[in-house]
Amino acid sequence: MTDQIATFDLPAVMKAEDCQELDTFLRAHHDQTVILNCNAVTRVGGQAAQLIAAHMKFRKSDNCELTLQTPSEGFVAGLQTMGLLEIITAESAAA
Repeated sequence: MTDQIATFDLPAVMKAEDCQELDTFLRAHHDQTVILNCNAVTRVGGQAAQLIAAHMKFRKSDNCELTLQTPSEGFVAGLQTMGLLEIITAESAAA
């Protein structure tokens, strides 16, 4: 793991191509601490939430931190609706 920190700003609504871009970014920075800026998110879809949850799990096993920074109300509400809020906040706290 390197000491560098990489940041990715999530868009208001993540479309399929945004999920692909995020996945590519996270894979490219697999050995770095990553911060996902969630303040602009108005709605989080299932594909995006699953992608984030999966990468949090992978990173935890690799001892690389993935932090969700300033989650918006829309981001939190979307995760809560899908039943992923506790998983992601627990993963983020444990990382």
